[in-house]
Amino acid sequence: MKRLIGRLGGRRRRGLSEPDVVDGYRWLLGRVPPVAEIEAARRYFGGDVQAFQNGLMASEEFRNRRIRTAQHMRVAPVDLFRRKIILLHIEKCGGTTLRMMLESQFEPGRVCPERFNGLADWTANELAAYDVFAGHFDLAQCHVVPGRGNAVITLLREPKARLLSLFHFWKASPPQPGIDRGTLVELARCCTDIAFFSHPKVVRHPSIRDAMAGQLTRMTGDAAMVDGFLRLRDTDPIVAAPEACLEAAWQSLVGLTSFGLVEQFELSRRKLNRDLGLNMQAIAPQQVGTRPAQMEGALDALLDALTPIDRALYWRAVRREAVLF
Repeated sequence: MKRLIGRLGGRRRRGLSEPDVVDGYRWLLGRVPPVAEIEAARRYFGGDVQAFQNGLMASEEFRNRRIRTAQHMRVAPVDLFRRKIILLHIEKCGGTTLRMMLESQFEPGRVCPERFNGLADWTANELAAYDVFAGHFDLAQCHVVPGRGNAVITLLREPKARLLSLFHFWKASPPQPGIDRGTLVELARCCTDIAFFSHPKVVRHPSIRDAMAGQLTRMTGDAAMVDGFLRLRDTDPIVAAPEACLEAAWQSLVGLTSFGLVEQFELSRRKLNRDLGLNMQAIAPQQVGTRPAQMEGALDALLDALTPIDRALYWRAVRREAVLF
């Protein structure tokens, strides 16, 4: 560890540069950080390289990495081929409720703790130790989980209602100093819904603009960084080729093992049980916020402009599920 810190500290006097951040993540966390994390680290730690290194070593991710390494160095080969269930959790689409229902079907400790788009940062042996994965994964990340006949599932929600729910959820969330700074969460707290959804940092953010289609089709986390916020590039299919993106998202969706609709959650629960061979029981909905205001006039038009692909995808799914249900 001393040799490691010495290597990382070689540029200390120059302040915290992008290579400093990348080296820190590679050597301490075993992964290359996306652009958003690089910018967040430089913004938060300023020029203090030592504080940045200490922050990484004090992080939950670093502790979990050491624990995982100790626990999963030896995994039986059969584990690599065991069927896994992967929930592609789209924000404000009932994912927390569905995750808890899934967890009830397995022994404690069999659910992977990864909740964000970081499955590719785990080794195959580490991933093989779990039966269930549930997080805000892009579909491409789901394919790194080892196993034969893995089941990938998701829930969709009417896109405009999903965005409005997400805004109110962020707006009502308790402040987290140093974590929320320079994020959409912080922006939501100080904006009305119309001001937020028309903000230049929001209209092309990958978490907002046709985000359901993006999660089903995006191959990497690559996006432009503008004024500290992610922005879909002009070449991104969501922007440059919306019809092709819609078709790709649809093929991804129907290629999943199963999917459901938030608006028909009970029917979706039964369908998922049938398709997965499980017996998940209904539970009270989790993380339900206050009911969003009605979408009218200018707000409705803004949400329309942010969700053309997602709305086409959703209503195609509704028509298909009406037959399957």
